[in-house]
Amino acid sequence: MNRIKLIAIFMLSISILNAQNKTITLAHNGNSTELTKEIAQYLKTKLNTPVKVIELNKITDMTNALKTKKVDLAFMGTFGYILAKSALESQINPLVVYGKNGIPGSYTSSIITYRSSDIKSINDIKTNAKNAKFVLAKPTSASGHIVPRLFLQTREIESMEKSFSSVTFAGGHDKVIAKITSKQAQLGAIATGYLANAIKNGKVNSKDIAVLWTSGPIVDGPVVANSSLSNAEKEQIKNIFINLPTDNPVLWGKIKSTYPSAKQSGGYIIGNDDYYNPIRKLISHIDNLKLILQYYLKTKF
Repeated sequence: MNRIKLIAIFMLSISILNAQNKTITLAHNGNSTELTKEIAQYLKTKLNTPVKVIELNKITDMTNALKTKKVDLAFMGTFGYILAKSALESQINPLVVYGKNGIPGSYTSSIITYRSSDIKSINDIKTNAKNAKFVLAKPTSASGHIVPRLFLQTREIESMEKSFSSVTFAGGHDKVIAKITSKQAQLGAIATGYLANAIKNGKVNSKDIAVLWTSGPIVDGPVVANSSLSNAEKEQIKNIFINLPTDNPVLWGKIKSTYPSAKQSGGYIIGNDDYYNPIRKLISHIDNLKLILQYYLKTKF
């Protein structure tokens, strides 16, 4: 009996030691690296566990890292999550998402141009398409690519690549805005809130930019939990995010000032995969989805 007790104590000690040595890996897609590190530091303090931050710009890389369990948590965009979920199914689940009163936070997409452009309205886009350069945020961005592409299909622009003089990815919403304001491209697609932030922060003069179209609401991407985390760990992390606005209002203030959809939310709510079914339904009606994925897979972003 004493020997059994000693073995049990030894195994418990090993288990505790392993738990103490565990490092949680948090992945993000390159947006607001410094803020992500602050969030990781906050998680580390609350969990009393090291939290490592890695940047994975490609959803293929993010999906593979989740699949091989090299990543435990991930900040994901809407379309990137949908792609990863379709590949990994029950291995990953949305842990939390911006929201208020049980309703998930959302954002909108806009197509913009510079004020002196010959394109003055949505009706002018098709007419001027052959001479217009169109810049998008990232291939996996719902607001900076997928939703605007869907909208343009309803305006008889079935293939952006065949209609415009060029279609490129800038690598982010702020970079799209920069290319439009510098007149390197005539048209751009962004998450609307990024333009509002740029104007508020004095980076862009509202008189220099024209918004040609704005979409309906798009549910924001979630914080994803991998199956590498135990249920107890997931529950603890979920509660840390849900309580963050109250427990750390300074950090929450930084999050709100950085991410437009967070500004409209009261904090975080429990994630639910069903929130993304409307976007899935839209994507299923894209005839040239293979073309979109081809562009997505061959680019850095």
